[in-house]
Amino acid sequence: MSIESLEKKLEAKITEYDMEIERLKAIQKIKNCMGRYEVVHITPEEIWKTPEVFALWRPDCTVEVSLQGLIRGPGDIKEYWTAMKAYSIKGTAFYHSLATPIVEVAGNCKTAKATWMTPGFECGIELQKDRPAFDCWCYGKYALDFIKNPETGEWKIWHMHYYRLSRNAYDKSFTEFAQFEHDNPPPQRPQEGDYTAYPTVFHRPLSVTEDTHPFPVDPKPYFDYDGNFNDWQYGDEAMHKKYGVVIPDYAKLYNDNYPERI
Repeated sequence: MSIESLEKKLEAKITEYDMEIERLKAIQKIKNCMGRYEVVHITPEEIWKTPEVFALWRPDCTVEVSLQGLIRGPGDIKEYWTAMKAYSIKGTAFYHSLATPIVEVAGNCKTAKATWMTPGFECGIELQKDRPAFDCWCYGKYALDFIKNPETGEWKIWHMHYYRLSRNAYDKSFTEFAQFEHDNPPPQRPQEGDYTAYPTVFHRPLSVTEDTHPFPVDPKPYFDYDGNFNDWQYGDEAMHKKYGVVIPDYAKLYNDNYPERI
């Protein structure tokens, strides 16, 4: 092998290792970003800071929490989290931890997919304006896309979907409260605020009458990303059929340049 060939091979390896190092560094930055998301949620007085961890330079950033609708764009996301303060009373707290992370950074190191489980508790929660506030356990799972700011190198949340598994009062079992919510469903509407909410894609918490769904599924390795959030978190057609998933045509909401890959 010639010196020239060896030099080219060495350069290719250096490029490969540099990218691998960048991807490993990205995982830590992504975990820190998600950790900040949870930290500012502990009290209602801090929750308005939440948009700081979102990719606000992109008009297609989104958030979907349980059955409150899909919120899109930096302006509406800011208004959505500001409106959360109106649903709190004295003693309100949202304490969620992060567990079992799966983070897949794209081969080109521009985007990432991730899931977390999140056990926690909430205090002073008003599920509806005509119901008294109560304290509860709250368990769920996150599906997220992250994207790197091409100018600053920061990793931020591009898309988020929080799936609530169970939010049950302390004095009731998980299945007992699941039956209560089945018999007395909360309203299918977003919280009050000056923002647009698209219909919720999927919300089906723990139920004593249906199979527990596995969503979001774990992300798989990939090189670049087409921006369609629903393509990976709901698995294949067989899973859609089994768990009654009907995915709306939201691809362009998740990526202004869809189907251009990122």
